[in-house]
Amino acid sequence: MYCEACGTRTSENAAHCPACGGPVDGRNPILLGKSQYTTDSFNRDVPNYMARAIVATVLFFWPLGIPAIINAVESKNKIIANDYMGALTSAERSKMWANTSIGVGAGIFSLIMVACFFIAMADSL
Repeated sequence: MYCEACGTRTSENAAHCPACGGPVDGRNPILLGKSQYTTDSFNRDVPNYMARAIVATVLFFWPLGIPAIINAVESKNKIIANDYMGALTSAERSKMWANTSIGVGAGIFSLIMVACFFIAMADSL
């Protein structure tokens, strides 16, 4: 027997789910296509890295920021489609691309600053 609300397996003679108190049915709702997750719970569970992606694109290294934005949008679309695991995967990819963009952009900025310092030092001699 399975809980209709959360999909928890229960004993054969249970009338209510011990986990959530929902009604018990003989069929597994997760296998029947019913999900225990709603769009509201996706929004709470899946982090949104869109702001980080936009900041990384605009302020740091835009060629690596664009994939971050694309993956953040994919994550939102997968939330709407009730694809929880796909949304988490896209969110993690968005985070990875945004962090890479920030790292590369900061590295390039640092190299330019070091080069400017050495050029200024060479001009003062």
